[in-house]
Amino acid sequence: MPVSRVKTPGNRVAIGRDENYPTLHWWSGIYSNGNVSFVLFDRDGTQGILEGTTNVNDNTWHHIVCIRNAAVDSIYLYVDGILEDQAEVFYS
Repeated sequence: MPVSRVKTPGNRVAIGRDENYPTLHWWSGIYSNGNVSFVLFDRDGTQGILEGTTNVNDNTWHHIVCIRNAAVDSIYLYVDGILEDQAEVFYS
């Protein structure tokens, strides 16, 4: 997802899902520090939280990719084509 961000306070969600039953919650956006995030919570309370290292509060466009690969229980976060964070997470 291409995003352009101007400097404003607080976390900003670009895309996500928030469902009460069953409890499923995920989002991708920008933390208040300017780093991109990918956050998941599943029915059992399992968390997957990734944070990029590139500060995107620079008033230019960036390409953000968040991937959940259920086959290998992993999540990935790319910023401008570079893998910035990854984790193994069993998300049900």
